[in-house]
Amino acid sequence: MTCRIQGGHAVTEWITGQDLVKWQIDIAQGKPLPLTQDKIPFWGHAIQCRINAEDPDRDFAPSSGKIQYLRSPQGHNLRNDSGVYFGWELSPFYAPLLAKISTWGQTRTEALQRMHSALMEYRLGGVRNNVAFFKALLEHKAFIKGDLHTGILDHPWWKQKEIGPNLKFAVAAALFDELEMEERRAQQPSPRSECPEPSAWKTLAKFNRL
Repeated sequence: MTCRIQGGHAVTEWITGQDLVKWQIDIAQGKPLPLTQDKIPFWGHAIQCRINAEDPDRDFAPSSGKIQYLRSPQGHNLRNDSGVYFGWELSPFYAPLLAKISTWGQTRTEALQRMHSALMEYRLGGVRNNVAFFKALLEHKAFIKGDLHTGILDHPWWKQKEIGPNLKFAVAAALFDELEMEERRAQQPSPRSECPEPSAWKTLAKFNRL
């Protein structure tokens, strides 16, 4: 058994109403479990997306660099477990996890719709990430019906996803954001690097973003 809190514990907490972290602390102090399995209620549906600094188009290879733009989603029945912020430097020596977004709904459809809205609101720049992949997954017919398995990732169907008519507006908005960020960075003194040699991951990430 894995004697630690699981990464997806938010989903369990959503549908049971129980605080598993508090339970874990109580157990460590020698207290008994407050409820037995047959006394734990279940209601609704929950889903979680692990936002990673990775590139789905390159076999989900991890990415590194600095977060240059960040706007996290907010809303009813939405939970964002994250510790990163604007200017955060992602190191290649640790897991590329950025945030765990979870949503709850009375039905599976409602939970999926809330997650899709959250991902549409999520804005992250500076590192490659899997937000767009998750949005495409939530729109996948097999996923919506629940008729799927892990083999769904064998074919990169998200690469062939049809681009909507607002592509020009999206590109213009992205360029505007980038110009604004460049202006902000120019007004701030460059931080002194603590690494005497350039990171191979950073070099590769810059090359991939060209």
